[in-house]
Amino acid sequence: MSRQPNARMPKAASLLAACVLGLSLASCDRADPVQAEIDRVSIGLDAISTSGGTPLPSVEQRRRVYEWSINRLTGRSGQRNAVESNIADPERELKPPHAGRQATNVPDPAPTNPPAVDSKNPGQAAAANLLLARGHAGLAEISAQEASRLEAVALGKIPAVRVALDQWLSLNASAEALALYDPAPEIARIESQIAERQRMADEQRAAKDRQLAVVRGIEQQAEELTARARALREQEATLRASAAGQSEVRRLEILTDAARVRREADDLEKQAAERVAQAALEKPRADEMQARIDEYTMQAQLLGQERENVRRRGQDRAAAAQAARDEARNAAGRIAAAVSELETARKEADAPAEAAIRGYAQAAGAARKAVQNGPRESQAIAAVSAGNYQHLLGESHRTQAFGRAAVADILRAVAEARPPLPQRAEYATKAAEFARLAAESLEAAKAAYEDARGSYSRGNAQSLADSMAALAGERAAPRPPDDAAPADPPAEEPAASSGSAAAPAAAVSATGGGDERGVRAAIDRLLAASRAVDTATIKAMIHLDDAEARKVLETLIEVSEGPAKLNAAAQAAYGKSLRELVEASSVPSVRNSPMLGQLLQQTGQMSMLPGDLDSVSAADAVVQMQGEDRATVTMPGSDEDVSEPATMVFVLRGGEWKIDADSLLGQVGGAQGLAMLGQMVGPLRAMGGAFTTVHGKLTAGEYADADRMLMDLNKELMGAMMRSGGMGGPGGG
Repeated sequence: MSRQPNARMPKAASLLAACVLGLSLASCDRADPVQAEIDRVSIGLDAISTSGGTPLPSVEQRRRVYEWSINRLTGRSGQRNAVESNIADPERELKPPHAGRQATNVPDPAPTNPPAVDSKNPGQAAAANLLLARGHAGLAEISAQEASRLEAVALGKIPAVRVALDQWLSLNASAEALALYDPAPEIARIESQIAERQRMADEQRAAKDRQLAVVRGIEQQAEELTARARALREQEATLRASAAGQSEVRRLEILTDAARVRREADDLEKQAAERVAQAALEKPRADEMQARIDEYTMQAQLLGQERENVRRRGQDRAAAAQAARDEARNAAGRIAAAVSELETARKEADAPAEAAIRGYAQAAGAARKAVQNGPRESQAIAAVSAGNYQHLLGESHRTQAFGRAAVADILRAVAEARPPLPQRAEYATKAAEFARLAAESLEAAKAAYEDARGSYSRGNAQSLADSMAALAGERAAPRPPDDAAPADPPAEEPAASSGSAAAPAAAVSATGGGDERGVRAAIDRLLAASRAVDTATIKAMIHLDDAEARKVLETLIEVSEGPAKLNAAAQAAYGKSLRELVEASSVPSVRNSPMLGQLLQQTGQMSMLPGDLDSVSAADAVVQMQGEDRATVTMPGSDEDVSEPATMVFVLRGGEWKIDADSLLGQVGGAQGLAMLGQMVGPLRAMGGAFTTVHGKLTAGEYADADRMLMDLNKELMGAMMRSGGMGGPGGG
């Protein structure tokens, strides 16, 4: 989900600010108790910072030092609250009367009055406030790290809810289908369809015979015309030969006749060529009719086999329907338990997340105070330090928003499940509450990014300010959990780092740009949706102006969900895809099934998302910006076909990057081709339901091995095709 926090840049900025402030304090009296307090806290904070090969102290050690530094600078520390020797600096030289003694045995002096952060000296007050900001940010970072860990735990609970929900849906669908099953009408329909296929095959045979007769007639006409043209050519040659030795007048008459004969021969040859071309056009129609004859004959044979299977299937349906209902009730219980665990994990993650948010807000407030009250020469660096903490505050809000939104999404899916779950109203209420909290977190992140932009601008870190403006403009949309880590920021400017969330666009190199970052975020959302078979998200990311074409496209995407889920379940259960299982099956009727072969090929071709999406990430994409609202994205080919990269076009619509489906329609023959696919929606829906049924049985563990699953899939597909009329077009055939 989120990257490990990286506090080096905020610390570096704070140290740089302290160095600048140190110049303004160079003339201060070394015996000044406020300056001594600042030095004491600075040494303590430096002691727990990593340097070279020095390992980072434990969390508890750092927490004690951060709390100690906050208390010292704000005047809340007691006199004997010493810094532990293994944290602060046990080797430093101590002045009498404590020379040679451990630092832990040396009591701290009483805090300054007023506290160091309220010093009348502007330079001292600014330095103390920046150190105070470091203390608050240090505590916030510890909380952010814990929040990041617990956030991952919470997100890890979501798949269990989704699996149980899928089982609820598939088991209920199976039970409903099983309960409605009556073999007698199905057998009657099958027999009717067998007769229909035989009739259609007979019609195609008669049509083929007529077509072949037409072709033969045209060919005979061509032959006759060719023979007549040949005779005229001979007549022309005879005439030209007879012109020899004739008078000029007579020879002219003969040659004129020969030219006329030649033109007549040319015309006949042209007519013959046209007949040959016409015959060539007519011949493939006979081949098409033969292909239909073969198709109808095969369908009739398959229907005959299915008729026998249906007779044996009816006895088992009632018992199977009851078993599915019982298991669905168990799935509802698993959903309730998984949701409860998810809520608990979410609450556990929110506690340290809120602590991190409070800490970064306090750090930003202290840094702003250093900007407002500090000497002019230190204000730019202090402003950058404030921007860093505000940036981290925004990232903490955004990470929390992503986690809350993820919970809201899964709870909404649970609440909208059909048939409804027993606790549907409770799930809907919880989903709405998490969605509200996520929206509030997003708004808070946006406000923090705006504040960071202002601070960076004041600190003359314009590239960071621009990146914050881009984040705020995007409404701080949360990133997918597998977002890749960005490149290190330019060394010449202080840059923000992440606390508990994915590092922001401010840390991306300047060549990326806000637009490209948005495109890559959209790519990650698309990849995540594809891997999760999240058809709702995929449809939402499609831009297509043609309403009718969009309707067909969305239907095809929905239909592909059943095969995709079954394929994923097969991969999980058997370690192979459906295609690989069919090819490796030991059952001849499965391995050689034209039905399975054709369906697996067609369902694979229905995807509107090119490329092997299971093996790539947004980092693999080549993004070419074409203005501010259009980008061409090239994804690498799969391992098996690295020479064939896939290209998609993204467009910016309504503030979101979406796939330009107009550029993809060409792959299926444009809008006309998509409309032709739309004619197959009925049969495809039925077969998608067959995949869903088998998916439910597979996830419920009803199959002893892959071959039994494939045999059942073959039967379900056969029944689905027969009920919908086949794959030949509307109504089948």
